[in-house]
Amino acid sequence: MNKSSQEIATVKTEANRGKEKKKKIIGTRQITYRAILVALALVCKLMGQMFSFGDFKITFVYLPWIIAGIAMGPLGGAAVAFITDLIGTLIISTGGLPLPLTILSNTLIGFIFGLAFKIPKIDPRLKLLIGTAVALFACTLGIGTYQLALISNTSFKSLFILRISTQAPVFLLNAVIVGFLFPVLKKIDLM
Repeated sequence: MNKSSQEIATVKTEANRGKEKKKKIIGTRQITYRAILVALALVCKLMGQMFSFGDFKITFVYLPWIIAGIAMGPLGGAAVAFITDLIGTLIISTGGLPLPLTILSNTLIGFIFGLAFKIPKIDPRLKLLIGTAVALFACTLGIGTYQLALISNTSFKSLFILRISTQAPVFLLNAVIVGFLFPVLKKIDLM
């Protein structure tokens, strides 16, 4: 092997090490962000229990789920929402088991926002609007309401109408707050 071949091999090996190190840092960063967002979501979920007024509950748990979907894609958003909902349900629950459709509904929120932000060549505010509309109707008002109808033996239609006035404003407020956070998210490289 001549000297120039050895130099090229050395450069390629160093480049590969650099890529491996970068992947490791990105993986560590992703895990750290997920852990921080799960912790933040758990705090928001617990605080939401304090701000319940009958059927109306003010919660900001959607904020970290939406941000996770934006920053980490569909699987990262789904993971943060799933872990939060599972742990939160176990912490808050009064002896009941986690409800599968509720966990599915909440997990899909992070997933849907992740998918929305994968759409190329669309303004981020439009992506936020698309994610909000799909997640609100499919998850919160759809699957989540269906689960509540099953456990409360109430009609889906009456719960749906009730949740439009109680859950939709809270969900929309969370999405609007995320929209205002776009400059911060870009600055800390989450968008």
